[in-house]
Amino acid sequence: MNIGRSINVALAKKDMKKADLARSMDWSANYVTKICRSPEIVMGSVKKLAEFFEMSVSEFISLGE
Repeated sequence: MNIGRSINVALAKKDMKKADLARSMDWSANYVTKICRSPEIVMGSVKKLAEFFEMSVSEFISLGE
């Protein structure tokens, strides 16, 4: 599982950049970068990301596989 890849694929599908995501989620750009690079999963953030991208958590996670 690669959350960073999931984020990148989801962003590409919405034609967005990480900075756009950070603004939309009211997160710092550094936090988005941290999530993308971290090998550990922050489930609260993953749930929020899945909701933002209008998909289930399992759909969102599968984007990175």
